[in-house]
Amino acid sequence: MVKHVIKIIGWESPSSKNREDAQIDEIDEIIDECLAKIATYLT
Repeated sequence: MVKHVIKIIGWESPSSKNREDAQIDEIDEIIDECLAKIATYLT
């Protein structure tokens, strides 16, 4: 979901090219969970 949102707004973080970084993937998962909870709350 985060990648989708980033694509929609046309923003790319400088570190997005380094996809091997486990922390980035971990943060993406956490943000995805938070956005899913927000979406559930709003619907």
